Order: sequence, then C-alpha cells, then structure tokens
Amino acid sequence: MNAMPYTINRRSSRRGTAILLSALGLFPATARCLVARPTVLEPGPAANTWAGSALKTSDPFTAPYSLNLSSTLIPENNVIGVLVGVLSTDPEAGVCTYSLAEGDNSTDNHLFTIAGNTLKAMAVFDFETKVNRYVRIRCTDANGGYIEKAFQLEVVDAYEVNNILEATNIVTPNGDGKNDTWVIRNLPANSMNEVRIIDRSGRVVYYKRNYQNDWNGRLTNGGELAEGVYYYIIDFGAGLHLFKGSITLIRSRN
Repeated sequence: MNAMPYTINRRSSRRGTAILLSALGLFPATARCLVARPTVLEPGPAANTWAGSALKTSDPFTAPYSLNLSSTLIPENNVIGVLVGVLSTDPEAGVCTYSLAEGDNSTDNHLFTIAGNTLKAMAVFDFETKVNRYVRIRCTDANGGYIEKAFQLEVVDAYEVNNILEATNIVTPNGDGKNDTWVIRNLPANSMNEVRIIDRSGRVVYYKRNYQNDWNGRLTNGGELAEGVYYYIIDFGAGLHLFKGSITLIRSRN
C-alpha cells in the first residue's frame, strides 16, 4: 500500500489532527474555511474594548494562534522607556520573537519600541492631547510562522500636580466636626494616588490607595495611634513629584 505523502509541522495535537484530516481529504471544505480573513477594527462601547482584533496569521494551522499584551494603559506624563505591557503567545508556539508590524491600525508604531517580549513607550503622552494610541504587533515562531494583532492603548489621565495641592497639618479626632480627619484639598476623586503615613521611627502606620480624606489617626488595620507628630508621603505615580509633610495628631483630653 502506498502512503499518501504529507507533512505535519504542528505543536498542538488538536491542530495536528486537523492538518492530518485535511491531508487525507476528510474535510477539505472545513480546512479552506479556516484561512484567516482580515477583520475591521472599530472601537467598542468601552474605552479598552474592541469590536474586532485585526488578527492576521501566516497559517491558521501551524502559526502561533494567540497574541496577548498584559496591559494597554499608559499613565500620562510618563518617562521615556516606561513599560507598557508584556507580550505573550500560546505556550505551544515555543520561542518567539515580537516586532512592530505595518498594516491596519499601526499609526502610532513609531512612538513605541519592543525589547524582547516587552512593549515600551518612546514618547511622553498627554491625556488632553490624545487618549487612544494604536500599535500593530507581530509574533513570529522559530519556523517563520506568525500572527499579527492590533492593540488599542489608552492614555490614562493622571493628576497633574502643580501648586494647588494643600494638606492640613493637624488631626484632632474627637468628634467635634473640626479636623476629625486629615484632609488633602484639591485632591481629585479616583485619582491615581497612594498615601503613606509614617511614624518617627520610619514605620508605615497607614497606607491607602486612592485616598478619600478619611484618615482619623488610626493604623491601617484600625488600631488607635498615639498622639504625636507623623509624616506623610503622597505619591501620584508615573515619576511625578512626591508631596511630603508632617501631621500632628492630638486627641481630646476629657
């Protein structure tokens, strides 16, 4: 009996089986239907969603079948070279290389670079200028098979720290409605901030992300702090200026 000549270059048993069945002529129509077709990339209803992913592959059977980016958010006023996200593909693809690719939705490729499996920003982005940026990335395996995918990146509005931030320097949590909590004036709601309050020994006694002007002289776990002088650090991230100062905690003496 003469064997039918065919070549299977497949890492996945599932897809390898598909190639074998196609080679044997058991479902040629299905195999033809799996040829990649370009999709139209349109913004979805939410800022980070897509109606299509603009996938393109050299071969739907043997090429890598997924391309992922761990994050699509870029804080504005970023530093050059800041990490945007980590690239990955299906585990069966083996060692792959990543590169920026020309094509649909690659208009902002020149503003980014790829180092290994990381996407980095090579420009400083401003939320008020433009929110969405578009890059197209190719993942190529050791056999030359590839997949391409376009990504929409979103520039995140960061609190632009000027000289308008004011923090009170006294807290008297005695329930009289005056200085019961530590207040940072002009702090926008839902800003990307981290607040740390530190005692004289350098120990962080209170930590809060997205501070809501609600610290009343207690530890992060709720325990009561002793009267005295404490120090604060307000961090807005993305390399922005740290705000520092001191707070005096005074409790009522009845």
